[in-house]
Amino acid sequence: MLSWNTSIVRQPALLLLLLFTLQTAQSPTRVAARITDTTVALSVPDTTAPLDAQVSPTMLDKAVKHRRALPKGQQSASRIMFSDDFNGSTVNATRWGFDLGDGCDRGICGWGNEEKQLYVREAATCVDGHLRITALRDPKRPGFWTSARVSTKDTFTFLYGRIDVRARMPTLDGAFGAIWLLPVENAYGPWPKSGEIDVVEAQSIWKGRFRPERSRTPGTLHFAKHFNGDSLSYWAEGNDPSQWHTYTTIWRPDGIFYEIDGRSLGGYRPPTQHPDDWPFNKAFYLTMNLAIDPKFGSKASPKVNQMTMDVDWIRVSKL
Repeated sequence: MLSWNTSIVRQPALLLLLLFTLQTAQSPTRVAARITDTTVALSVPDTTAPLDAQVSPTMLDKAVKHRRALPKGQQSASRIMFSDDFNGSTVNATRWGFDLGDGCDRGICGWGNEEKQLYVREAATCVDGHLRITALRDPKRPGFWTSARVSTKDTFTFLYGRIDVRARMPTLDGAFGAIWLLPVENAYGPWPKSGEIDVVEAQSIWKGRFRPERSRTPGTLHFAKHFNGDSLSYWAEGNDPSQWHTYTTIWRPDGIFYEIDGRSLGGYRPPTQHPDDWPFNKAFYLTMNLAIDPKFGSKASPKVNQMTMDVDWIRVSKL
């Protein structure tokens, strides 16, 4: 657990001076280029209880304390390990590579979920300062789509850090958008034993399954032979993923924790019963994709010919 310095709270005069200074400081402006502002966040305790975690209480941290998510441009530039604002005319090849095809060349046709998309480069573009992945019906293959999947497997990998991403996820039936992390190597065996960290996923079937909530957006961990590959998820009730939100995953040696729009949702710590089942101590890389018609989800309407997923910016920072 993190420890907190409460000496400021015990000195009222110092606290008043600090509040006055913060209130009179000039508000930062939103920048579209690389982050250059060196403003640093104050560490404040956050005791917000998790909303709904599908995990036993022994594995769930119900009083996670960490930094709040900062608006873009407000984190120290020296702590940024990776960032992209998607302000160029094309996807930056120095940051992102493309996964192409239908997965058959990797022995996982349908990308392991019997999905109905063929990944192509042309489906990922930069539009109005954000990344747009556009899925279109494939005229050459009835029942199939073209879409895109980008990753940093060959450009950027990391062990521990804070991932912040501002995204607008698809919610039409059949769409399965995801921003997630995969291990660089399968050090503990094939998926899911070597782990998967989902920052955010969106699939319309979750909206129908959890009525009367308008929508739920999950972030998930996949791992563990003792859990039969089951996943642990947080769910943000009432969160409409079709609107812009900032999704945060804080990956530390002692656990993985989640936020949406700066609101703490809780997190997970390594299991005490089977500590070897926690594979999140190796390097991972970023992946973003829009899949269509996975076997476990809703199916696209025959009247729909196009779906999109937008990412405004993404940033990975040191802890």
